[in-house]
Amino acid sequence: GVRPEDWPNVHAVALQWPHKIVPAFGIHPWFAHLFSGSSDWQQDLTERLNAHPSAVVGEIGLDSRATIPGSKAVDIAAQEHVFKQQLAVAADLGRPVSVHCVRAYGKLLEILKSSRRLPPRIMLHSYGGGVEMLRAFDAFVRSGAATQIFFSFSSAVSLRSPKAVAAIAAVAEDRLLVESDRHATHDCVAALVDMCGHVAAARTCSVEHTASTTRANAKVFFAM
Repeated sequence: GVRPEDWPNVHAVALQWPHKIVPAFGIHPWFAHLFSGSSDWQQDLTERLNAHPSAVVGEIGLDSRATIPGSKAVDIAAQEHVFKQQLAVAADLGRPVSVHCVRAYGKLLEILKSSRRLPPRIMLHSYGGGVEMLRAFDAFVRSGAATQIFFSFSSAVSLRSPKAVAAIAAVAEDRLLVESDRHATHDCVAALVDMCGHVAAARTCSVEHTASTTRANAKVFFAM
């Protein structure tokens, strides 16, 4: 779910297929400007998460290119405010988070460093940053931060960046994830297989090894 209007549908689908779906509830940065002036949604988010013990918080984050519809303005202050509130909810409940970040990795790291408490695990979904930024996140974790940061790659989004191959090669094996980043379920399997092939090529390993490794990492991230 990317905004509160979605959450009832996510809740219903998760109840219908509890052994197949890990639900996610959050406010995407594209919609943050609609909710930065209110805190009513926080109680709803907390209740949804409590109703689904395996649920994650997401997709949340920062997007420096997300303009408010009908204008050319990017309300990064609203995004930061809503993102910090959701980080706090996730930290309080001990839930992992899925983070959307576009051209704001430095600001994201700054927020994580300044947070008094953090979620146990953070996934940078469809990662589009470079190796230098990746290493900065790793250094933050190694400095004693109370979280683990995973890097997830998709052929739909990550491979648009010329930095993708080097970043894929540089990720620690136990922090590597793949995803489809597709809306249509019938596209997901093919997209995952495709991304595993790209990862295998970048890391000079087999597709089978990539699939096995990322599956194991996903189980850690989602606490499955």
